[in-house]
Amino acid sequence: MTRTPTADYLYRAEIERAKVATTLASLAVSMDYDNEKGAVGDAKRACMMGRAWATCLSDQHD
Repeated sequence: MTRTPTADYLYRAEIERAKVATTLASLAVSMDYDNEKGAVGDAKRACMMGRAWATCLSDQHD
């Protein structure tokens, strides 16, 4: 983890590309729900994700 106060993000993490790929593949295979919106259990997180989904939906029609 590197602190980068003059960059677009305050902190940056450097992780090997292969490790990221392996982890993402493992997470994708372990998904066991039919509906992502229904799988979000935390109300605060669901609200945040709802805003993200609404933004993506509106961008599809622009």
